[in-house]
Amino acid sequence: MRRLLGCKTVSPSVMIIGLLIVSGMFTSFVACARGGQDPADRQEIVRELPGKARLVIEVISADCIIETGSQDLIQLRVLHTHDEDRYQVEVRERSAELRLRERFLGGSTRGSAYWQLTVPSATEVLFSSASGELESRGDYARLEADSASGAISVRDLDGRIYINTASSPIRLWNLAGQLEVNTVSGEVELAGFDGRLELRTVSGDVELEGLGAEIEAVTAAGKIAAFELRPTGECSFSSAAGDIEVQLAETPLFDLSLTSAAGKVELDLNGNAIAGTYEFSALEYAGRIESPVVFDQQEIFVHAGQTYLRNSFSRGSALPRITLATAAGSVRLKQ
Repeated sequence: MRRLLGCKTVSPSVMIIGLLIVSGMFTSFVACARGGQDPADRQEIVRELPGKARLVIEVISADCIIETGSQDLIQLRVLHTHDEDRYQVEVRERSAELRLRERFLGGSTRGSAYWQLTVPSATEVLFSSASGELESRGDYARLEADSASGAISVRDLDGRIYINTASSPIRLWNLAGQLEVNTVSGEVELAGFDGRLELRTVSGDVELEGLGAEIEAVTAAGKIAAFELRPTGECSFSSAAGDIEVQLAETPLFDLSLTSAAGKVELDLNGNAIAGTYEFSALEYAGRIESPVVFDQQEIFVHAGQTYLRNSFSRGSALPRITLATAAGSVRLKQ
């Protein structure tokens, strides 16, 4: 997957080595509950609970893995290195809901905890944490995940997915359905998605790859980079100060908008045919417009007391409309 800094490509061999290293570190964590203590000091909590329509998980610092099971049961295994008499998993059961809560009796203690959960495929999962990390690798009905600083990773899930973080990095693979992501400063990586995506960040960078989607992506100061995009509906990417780079996997059939007030805007057609109306705009003396295609029309207009250039051309029909706009930045079309 390309990285945002310089958009360099990471070779498969490097990725495999990195994954093996991470896997080894994670295995070590599971074995020792990441407390740096002797395995003999490790505590274990096991619960087998009836399946419910909704599972609510509330943790402070515990790391969690959620997988899908074949039984109508919610299974929980906790490994921790906290003082046994001060660490507790609170279980509250209602007719349609099961709530699991991490509790520290008498205040937090030194140590760490790892939760492993198996849920039925029809379950809706609501997860929240302060610093605990979440790894979801199951296909269940719905996921809503909120975290302040714990990383969130989700793979192989088809459904309604909502993710909200403050500074946590977000890593997503092979998803489908309806996806909404909101973060303040966390980086977002999404590889492989089909459906409807709504994404908002303040300063976090965004990297998208291999999406067949209808997209609304907004950032204040972050960079948005999308590769091999297959628009299945109207797509818009906007930023105040960050750059926007979009590479297409096919000629778009729906409207596409790329807008940045002060950043660089680039649309790479990637060798695909030009069809529809392309419109470029920028401040007359502060912005820059680049296109390999000769414009059919060039005009000047005034907006909010400032003078803009607007250049356009059409090929074939008038639709779709492709818009590349900036104020003081640059817009560029690349074939």
